[in-house]
Amino acid sequence: MASIIIAKKLDIPYIICRPFGVYGPFEASYRIIPYILLSIINGKPVKVTEGEQIRDFTYIEDVAEAFIKAGFSKISSQKINICSMIPIKLKTLINKAVKITKARINIQWGAIPYRSQEMWSLVGDNSSAKKIIGWEPKTSLEEGLIKTWEWYKNNRLIFK
Repeated sequence: MASIIIAKKLDIPYIICRPFGVYGPFEASYRIIPYILLSIINGKPVKVTEGEQIRDFTYIEDVAEAFIKAGFSKISSQKINICSMIPIKLKTLINKAVKITKARINIQWGAIPYRSQEMWSLVGDNSSAKKIIGWEPKTSLEEGLIKTWEWYKNNRLIFK
């Protein structure tokens, strides 16, 4: 918040970007997509909740493009969501990842309990990003998962 105060004081244009479900190369291994992919690579079972949570995933290259466009925008004092607007259940996401990898993996549905304060649905609306900076995601979830899978296969030693 201090940077916003300084931007206002110096009359520097700014946009607040709020990314949703960012995934792709170099993502932390404890996050859902790397966790699934690394489990597959290492031949370990995937231990997850029942997977009923709904999320909105955006590929990292699309997020980077949004931040660049926001950085060059002359419009100021706006908040924009960087998201796909496509809701997906985690169960569906996990099944897509397994299908893309063609893995035979043991998915242990319900092995992890839901959190007591579980957020059941988190999906954004990117209409302000389209209007203000002319951005919308280009990478489909399937295409992003394929790119991410290839990256993790080729860089598996980073996570040993």
